[in-house]
Amino acid sequence: MTDTRLIVQGNYLENNLKAKLSQSCVQRSSFYIQWEKNGVWQLQFVAMEDGSTAYDLLTDQASIWYQGQEFIIKQLAIDYSSGFNTKTVVATHVFSECQYLVKRDVRPGVLTYRPADIMSFVFDGNSNGFTWDVRGNFDGQQIENLGNINGQDALKKIVEKWPDAIIYPDNRHIVIYQHDEFAKNHGNRLGYMYNAAEFKFSFDSTNVTNQVWCIGKAKDKPDGAPDNAPTEYFFEPFLVTLDDSIQQWTHGHPHEAAVISDDRFTDPNSMRQYAISSLNPHPNLVVEVTTRDHRQPVPCDIVRCQIPENNINLDVETVSFTFYPWDDSQVNQVTLNDNARTIFDYNNSLRSKSYLDLGKLNRKMMKDFK
Repeated sequence: MTDTRLIVQGNYLENNLKAKLSQSCVQRSSFYIQWEKNGVWQLQFVAMEDGSTAYDLLTDQASIWYQGQEFIIKQLAIDYSSGFNTKTVVATHVFSECQYLVKRDVRPGVLTYRPADIMSFVFDGNSNGFTWDVRGNFDGQQIENLGNINGQDALKKIVEKWPDAIIYPDNRHIVIYQHDEFAKNHGNRLGYMYNAAEFKFSFDSTNVTNQVWCIGKAKDKPDGAPDNAPTEYFFEPFLVTLDDSIQQWTHGHPHEAAVISDDRFTDPNSMRQYAISSLNPHPNLVVEVTTRDHRQPVPCDIVRCQIPENNINLDVETVSFTFYPWDDSQVNQVTLNDNARTIFDYNNSLRSKSYLDLGKLNRKMMKDFK
């Protein structure tokens, strides 16, 4: 069973004493957890002075343990008002402490890395208690002059170079997952007017790209060749075009991405697949949900979203949430982002709804005519 207690562990000045915060000490409606994929993971609450050791231990840099995870108090506001004393606490997951782990060495030049190479270079042998693991397959990416970097920036670099990476720590053990190794369907559903009070769908086609020019590795020029000799490549540069995306989303006009020039590629088929994966062929869809049930969302859970009256049935990934574990009356906010098929499923649902409505209208007109 998940431990739902709040345990305070004092900082080094309090000799690491531990004490449980009672629910009567914490304003129940103020306690919430905030999580975002590859972003913030923190908890916040307001504690009322009750003379307990736990309340006294709520000091800057003290630890809060919840559900087996450690959070460090980073923001603390103490309010004395009309004989009623409170502390407002914001505590951030301990893995963010890796920002204070600095790798000063630099590996010069342009080298090919995978996430494990970066983690080993920056984190191995650290004295901050961090360990790491990589799960799933990642291709090699080129990085120039890697180094002079802290742990948090190293994680940002991984997400930048491998956008399908998901960083999910277990306390100071940081795990880098390839997307499909972590994002799973656990059979959870959100139904409009059932366990979800509101759905908000937001579309953004700003970054749609469906065409790109590809240039692979150049061959070395022969000895004695003049400086103005034409460059020869292992294969001729070529254009990748996603016709379906052009017809469906950009009115028949290509949205071309910046040229990909990458000397890792000597095989055109490999570069073509890489180029296709780098394009963003459909609009981004974000679904914001206000839930009615009181269950803590699962990070990166593939949730079934249903709006029966519009025939909408979508599988969407949980990318952030705000959850109030101690107050059933507080609504919980969940943000879900599309996978590659969601945008098509959404439009197909609406198209099917339109056909159904048109059929009903035609039947009504025939009945009225008779």
